[in-house]
Amino acid sequence: MAMLTLRISDDLNDRLTMMAEKTGRTKTWFVKKLIRQGLDDLEEEMLLEIMYKEFVAEGGREAGPGIPQEMLSEYLGRKAMENSVSATSDKGTTKAGSSDAEPNQ
Repeated sequence: MAMLTLRISDDLNDRLTMMAEKTGRTKTWFVKKLIRQGLDDLEEEMLLEIMYKEFVAEGGREAGPGIPQEMLSEYLGRKAMENSVSATSDKGTTKAGSSDAEPNQ
């Protein structure tokens, strides 16, 4: 497992400390959870941006007066299916025992 060191403001540290004390979880647990959620959101945002650029490059209309819903839905559906197939084939390569439910550290 990799280690990451970062500096945070006293305010953020106080808030993390309070949450850890009130819940019985560690500050590390909260930081990992927040990073996971933030990365999930960023990955989705970036993927949608890439898919939109590919859509336009493949002859789709740029946003302006509007992209016909059927055209965009069909394209996004195809891409989602491709990503789903890719993610399913990658699942066998994940580390065993990774989970959000970490014991207190």
